[in-house]
Amino acid sequence: MLAMLLVSPLAVSQSVVMTESGAVQSVASSARCEVFKGIPYAAPPVGALRWRAPQPPAAWDTVRLCDRFGPMCNPMKWASRRNFYAMEYHDTTSRVSVSEDCLYLNIWVPKGERHRLPVMVWIHGGAFWSGRASSREFWGDSLVNHGVILVTVGYRVATSGFFAHKDLAAEAGTPGSGNYGLMDQIAALRWVKRNITAFGGDSACITLFGESAGAGSVQALVSSPLCKGLINRAIMQSGGGYRNIIFPVGRRWSQNFGRSLMRYARCPSIDSLRRIPVARLNAMVLRLCKHRLKIPFVWPTIDGYVITESLADAARRGHVLNIPYLIGYNRNDLFKPFMKRSARKWALMQNAAGNPTWVYCFDRGLPGDKMKKPGNSGARHTAEIRYVFGTLGPSWRPWRKGDWELSEEMMTYWTNFAKTGDPNGKGVPEWRRYQKGDKCEKHLDVKENK
Repeated sequence: MLAMLLVSPLAVSQSVVMTESGAVQSVASSARCEVFKGIPYAAPPVGALRWRAPQPPAAWDTVRLCDRFGPMCNPMKWASRRNFYAMEYHDTTSRVSVSEDCLYLNIWVPKGERHRLPVMVWIHGGAFWSGRASSREFWGDSLVNHGVILVTVGYRVATSGFFAHKDLAAEAGTPGSGNYGLMDQIAALRWVKRNITAFGGDSACITLFGESAGAGSVQALVSSPLCKGLINRAIMQSGGGYRNIIFPVGRRWSQNFGRSLMRYARCPSIDSLRRIPVARLNAMVLRLCKHRLKIPFVWPTIDGYVITESLADAARRGHVLNIPYLIGYNRNDLFKPFMKRSARKWALMQNAAGNPTWVYCFDRGLPGDKMKKPGNSGARHTAEIRYVFGTLGPSWRPWRKGDWELSEEMMTYWTNFAKTGDPNGKGVPEWRRYQKGDKCEKHLDVKENK
């Protein structure tokens, strides 16, 4: 009976798909889109699996109804609930539980027949301290109507994802430790590569994209020797580029911090540290940074395994994937001079190396900032996300006709890039590459009086 329900790549009209671990069933997300929520791509990284590479998930025998998002990873509670970003996205964030058991992904697919559709894999931001794959502004209902499949990935953040210690390196048999969140992302990409054909996707046409720390993750992965053959195109929004503000720290720095945290927690061993609830460890990290070491936070590290050199060295030496790139920043971005310079320099280097690369600047100052306090007018950090996903609707902002048109234009550029490796196509203005002799930067804004 189950075989009759299983989806073939040629005619996907049912909502049950057989993955390598078991059958999954979707739910309707909109009139033209269905979604598989909370598919486990790895085993829960809890207990003895905390601070280890992700392991395969346990198989299941019955059809798994994917109607709930998986838990988000325990975040570092570093900001007030009245923080600007918390207020900005309060009305678009779906409620999910919080747990170390967080290695789940979500798949949005268009309803009806689909075959070999391009796949876009989204890595959320959050400074490597927080963030979730299920936030409403990342939902794929509008994006998949442009002929793609969207996958959003949950991964370990904060102390769960980036705690490093020399004993963990010895335990794993690797030069360094600490990049568990990046290992999760790689495991998710491998899962997509092996399973996405059953959902109607093209396993040879995978675009990895992300914003802020998500963009930093994208750059780390295209620079990692572990990702050969997993990524076919890459988009970095406000976070990637040459000598950007997001960069991995040295192995000695990260492992020394890990040693300091172990002493602060009064734990004689890694096993004893594993028994402390991760929420307590996150709180300890904040106190340790504030009162003693005066250093920022747990962070990706040059561990000699996932990341083998600085990202700047990887770019300069040509040790990045030879694929097309799209990169950009926002007009009022965080550390805008760095964002702008690093994006442009990355594009010049990649185009010179034969990797087609385009640069954008998101110019739209969001409407309605005076309606909320504290305000932060302009095209600030994260402002482009809703436009990329076509998720303007759920927001409190008073969008105009021009905002919807800009969102449609950006979705077209992004999905064109996912399909062909070039953002250009029918119905959108020409976008030339940013290269020596023609430094074209696409400015994305609403048209006048709209």
